[in-house]
Amino acid sequence: MTSIKREAIRDADEYAMAKMFYGEGAGVRRRLINQTVQFKIANIPGYDVAFQQELAKQDFAKLSRKARRERQRIDTVNAVNKNGKALVRGDYRALSLPILVVAAGAYVAHQTGADKKALDYSKKEYRKAKLWAADKRHQWKHRKDPKVTELGTSGGFQSAQHN
Repeated sequence: MTSIKREAIRDADEYAMAKMFYGEGAGVRRRLINQTVQFKIANIPGYDVAFQQELAKQDFAKLSRKARRERQRIDTVNAVNKNGKALVRGDYRALSLPILVVAAGAYVAHQTGADKKALDYSKKEYRKAKLWAADKRHQWKHRKDPKVTELGTSGGFQSAQHN
């Protein structure tokens, strides 16, 4: 594979992805990749044909799903950052409603002492669950295999079917 073809494949992938991307920064992304492609078409012989061939191979339905997931991930990160900064600053007006409700609930629980009760209860239940899991592991480790009996007449282990 020639270096021109490799560049065309890479640029076609990025060009198609930029074409499907939307939201903040999408226009800049499209403009930059478009300028790169136009520059290479003008200056590299054979690049135009290779780029058009690779662009025709792109699966735009798949790229659309990928762009949607990427946009959701970016929006989620931005929302988490916004809420985290607002909590640190103590700016409760800038919080989203679900975070505000949780913060208010935590504040009320702290003021009434319910948070300590909940923490103690959680620790107790966690210890019980840990002991239960350890007991189950112990039972499993020391289980008796129903197919194998104790020493048979020949001195070795025998299966239960041969008794």
